[in-house]
Amino acid sequence: MAKTVDNTLFSDWKDLIQEFVSKVDGTLEQVNEVKMKVEGMKVDILNEIANGQYIRDPQRIIISAPEIIIGDVDNSGNLLSQAGTVIVNGSALKLNGAGVGGKIEMRAPFIDQKAVDPGIDGKQAIVYEGSQISSQARSIVLDSKSPEHDAGKKGIFLPMSGGANGVFINAETNIEIGATKSKVKKDAEIDQLKTQKTNAKNTLNNSLNALQAAMNDSVTRMNGILAKEKDLNGDDADLTKTNVLALDELVVSLRAEIPTFFNIVNEYADKLSELAEVNRQLSCIEKEKGKQPQADAFKTNTTNTHIKLASESIKIHSADGDGNIRVNAGAGIDIKGNDIKVRSLDKDDKLTEAKEKGAVTIQGRHVNISTANLSNPTYDENTHMLKTGAFPLEGTVNIQSKIINMDAVDVEQTGDKKYKETALTDKSEVNIRAEKVKVKTVNQEGKSVGKFSVNSQKISLKSTDIQDYKTDLQVDENGFIQRTSKYASSGISPDSKMLLLSKDIFLGFKDKKDGFVSTNLNMVATDNIKMFSKKKAVMAVLDDVGGTTKSAVNLNDSNASLIADSSVTMGGDNTKIGGKTTFDGNIEGKDIKAKNVQCDNIKSNNLSDGMIVASQGKKPDVPKTDDINPVKDL
Repeated sequence: MAKTVDNTLFSDWKDLIQEFVSKVDGTLEQVNEVKMKVEGMKVDILNEIANGQYIRDPQRIIISAPEIIIGDVDNSGNLLSQAGTVIVNGSALKLNGAGVGGKIEMRAPFIDQKAVDPGIDGKQAIVYEGSQISSQARSIVLDSKSPEHDAGKKGIFLPMSGGANGVFINAETNIEIGATKSKVKKDAEIDQLKTQKTNAKNTLNNSLNALQAAMNDSVTRMNGILAKEKDLNGDDADLTKTNVLALDELVVSLRAEIPTFFNIVNEYADKLSELAEVNRQLSCIEKEKGKQPQADAFKTNTTNTHIKLASESIKIHSADGDGNIRVNAGAGIDIKGNDIKVRSLDKDDKLTEAKEKGAVTIQGRHVNISTANLSNPTYDENTHMLKTGAFPLEGTVNIQSKIINMDAVDVEQTGDKKYKETALTDKSEVNIRAEKVKVKTVNQEGKSVGKFSVNSQKISLKSTDIQDYKTDLQVDENGFIQRTSKYASSGISPDSKMLLLSKDIFLGFKDKKDGFVSTNLNMVATDNIKMFSKKKAVMAVLDDVGGTTKSAVNLNDSNASLIADSSVTMGGDNTKIGGKTTFDGNIEGKDIKAKNVQCDNIKSNNLSDGMIVASQGKKPDVPKTDDINPVKDL
């Protein structure tokens, strides 16, 4: 007669499942405690149905062979199906590829690595404080390719690049390295994950309800079989041949029902484990959402995230795999940040001691420094590119240095660290345009010191309006705004003024060694030319550098003199000389009218009264050469 099954097992298993149901929303410790009991129940069921092989040793099991294959394979080691599963559970797993040629290979269409605790049943994903993945090697290569595919042959990866000592990371698509914390995106991810987990919870509950009904039906069938077995095997039952055969049939039926019950209970327990993990994750999601800062606090408080790159030499190239610098649209290096610093300092934030080193170089065909701020932008719906917007200038650009040079000079290298100038760069320009332009050499006490020099073949200081000025601007291929630099003046700007204020002002001066620096000085005005001096003003023509005065205008306090070695001409339809006038030399005139004439001597070829008067003229003082103070270059 077949051996029967203890009917108390079914009620115990069912009660244990109900205990799991009651604790599925409990703490992690409560869930793990009941999971241990469920795993023991699974062992009991497997023992009852005697399904599969179980090999256990309390100390060690060693499998030794030159080649070991584990999996759902045939006797040649080939997979019997694509559905085979190999699970290795343990608190410490080690894979050793020993020897110089030791190797460990993992290949699969999808490989997932997470530093989490899977739990005793592999259904959990618990993150601990010390969760980490550590990889050490002389050479680490991470290579992401984009192999070509076709319908029949699929794709193939090309050999990995790199291989030198160090870490090599390459991708034919994108590489993103982030040490960031988000507010908006993380809130959206939390809400999305919460929705997914809630939907999964609802699906699991529906599955559990169906499994609960199937489990009840299976228990009902087994209890019915056990009731019949009890009747046939009771105290009053006759152990006839018929009863014995009936008992054997009942036991066979019961044994056939147990695997079905086991499958239901096993799936039920798995679903409960999944539900317990979903509940745990939902609790974590709620806590994570509660930790999220408010929007204002997130914008103002630090996120304490950092990326540090440290090396003796760091190079960043916008290049392809062949080393070509990319020049197509969208290629380049884009750095954005609130505070961006490029500094050549030592570890103590001091300038490096080597004076010939420690340089910061910016070199390019176009260099643009801008404080333009985008406002009122509109974007293309398809490309998301900027369509319109305003760019008001804000902020400041500060340049601080002991010596500041701005050169547009071509040079060539003639040797090791030897250069020479070849030419002033053709069509080079320096344009400064602003509402106010100030150049000052003022010390900390507010006193003017130093000097400001401009040396050029042509110097133009104008305050004129621009003729046909155009405000529509174009941009070059790099996106830099191109401004027209050549304009024609349309006229003097209304209310414009020019002020030259200094203790000494020299407009064209002489030098005893080099001679006259300026050969012509032209002053032209449509309205007025005014020149003022508190003490003395001198204008003179000299015969040579350091020579005598040939002609001069001398204004000295309240005295004025106009002197010329040859002639002085004063013209005008109505020329007046006011005040007491003294003539030290001869006077000639076509017609002279006077109300009263007093003289010591009158001399004339045609004088009606016959009187002759002699006169001795006195040459007035002329300004000395020293009055025109010669100076060197400022």
